[in-house]
Amino acid sequence: MKKNVASQKWTVFAFDVTTGLPKTGDAANITGNLRLDGTQNAIDDTNPTELERGYYQFDITQAESNADYIVMCAVSSTANIQVVGCPGALYTDPVYYQLNNSITELSAGAPSATPTIFQAIMLLYMAIRNVRTSTDSLITIKNDAGTAICKASLSDDGTTFTKGELVTP
Repeated sequence: MKKNVASQKWTVFAFDVTTGLPKTGDAANITGNLRLDGTQNAIDDTNPTELERGYYQFDITQAESNADYIVMCAVSSTANIQVVGCPGALYTDPVYYQLNNSITELSAGAPSATPTIFQAIMLLYMAIRNVRTSTDSLITIKNDAGTAICKASLSDDGTTFTKGELVTP
C-alpha cells in the first residue's frame, strides 16, 4: 500500500470459527478500524464489498493510508464469524517507491535544494541517460523528448572551471 494515496483497497477474510469454512453474504455485518501508527481510526467505508469465498474489500481513503504502519482490525456482528485482514498489518511504501517501469521523468524547473530520494535519483538518471548539450558557457539537461528541464552556467578562467547551480531553463 502506498502512503497517503487515495483509492486503495484492503482485503479481509471472514470465516466461521466453528466450521473453519469461509463466510459469504456477511458484508453488511462487517466493519473495521485501522490502527494508523498506533492510533485507532474507523474506516470511512462502513461495510466492505463482497468479493467471493469469504473475501471482502474495504475502500481506503488517502487519510486512512497516511501512516508508516497500519493494522487492520475488522469484525463481524454475526455470531462465530472471525474477520482477519489480508495482510493483518503492513508498512506503507512511500509514494515514489515503484517496482515497475512507469516512473515518469522530472518536469522542467530548478531542482529542489531538498529533493525526495526519487527526485534526486531521477535527475541523476536523466543526466546520464538523456541528451545533454554543452557550450563553453552552458550545460543543458533534457528529458527523453528532448525538452530542456534544467541548465547550469559554465565558466573557465584558465585556472578554475566552475559549473553553476542547476536552474530553470
